[in-house]
Amino acid sequence: MERSVKKRVVAFQRLLGRRGLARDEAARFLRLSVPTLKRWEHSWRVDKLRPQLRGRPPRRADVATRNLLIASLRTLGPLGSLRVLWPLFPEVARREVADLSRRYRRVCGRRHIRHELNWNGPGRVWSMDLTFPHTPVDGIHPGVLIVHDLGADYQVAAVPVPARDTQTIQAALRPILEEHGPPLIMKSDNEGAFRAAEEFLHQAGTLLLLSPPRTPRYNGSCEATIGQTKKRIEFQARQAGRPGQWNSADVEAARKLRNALIRPWGPLGPTPEAVWSTRQPIGSTERSRFQETVGRHRTAEQKRRQLTEKDRPGHRVRASVDRAAIPRALIELGYLQIRRR
Repeated sequence: MERSVKKRVVAFQRLLGRRGLARDEAARFLRLSVPTLKRWEHSWRVDKLRPQLRGRPPRRADVATRNLLIASLRTLGPLGSLRVLWPLFPEVARREVADLSRRYRRVCGRRHIRHELNWNGPGRVWSMDLTFPHTPVDGIHPGVLIVHDLGADYQVAAVPVPARDTQTIQAALRPILEEHGPPLIMKSDNEGAFRAAEEFLHQAGTLLLLSPPRTPRYNGSCEATIGQTKKRIEFQARQAGRPGQWNSADVEAARKLRNALIRPWGPLGPTPEAVWSTRQPIGSTERSRFQETVGRHRTAEQKRRQLTEKDRPGHRVRASVDRAAIPRALIELGYLQIRRR
């Protein structure tokens, strides 16, 4: 940031110089001293205003100590507490111990992705999310509602919306549910409009599964779909000679293009469009059986947590109970398979 400010000052001073303004007048206009301005100009010519670190120089431990610290991390595990680790190495700065511990956890997370989720049955489990492009779609819609089917990796809908309130979300979901039929589960993040639409989804026969707070990776498939969709929408706009200016036709064309072209199950596997076309409608018997299974696991989880009707748990507690009960029901009925990598 400091380099950026200095660079702009030097560029502005040169612009004033080309217009005949002397350096001292430019310095007075910028409220800087002339020596400071000359020093910045000289630094730009020498090293392009390379930024200098502030404060005392960092005190790093030697290689042997760092290797011993990393060996201790392997013994304690990636979740070892800093309170336990730091007293073992009093000669190492606390910030360096915290930095090494954080980097070690990140490496472990990349190397040991523990589980892989396989969703069975297209049309059974959907996820939804909102994205906000840099410019409004059609000039009036600031957001786009993305609805994604997990079983077929199919983007069910991409609908420009004028607001992020409950009425707007319900109005956008209603024709989608009428056209394709309501799923068993709708996954979403903790957006207020999504939480408020829980009763609307419940009336349609769909259970809402909310992500844990500040955990976007819980809805990662929809998040990844949004990133792909934005690139394809921009491609459609550029093809039409309107870079950065999106309309509803671009959004719909990008959705269809994704569903028809990608092959998530390998180069010889089917497209999401082909898998989606094989889905069977959800009958009342299947929906009732699923909801009964969820209710049984929900009761067992509430009993395990020693929750009663008198406790009247809040929204977060109920969502936490559902995050335990609904996946168990999905696994029991074969809609979800979890395998270790």
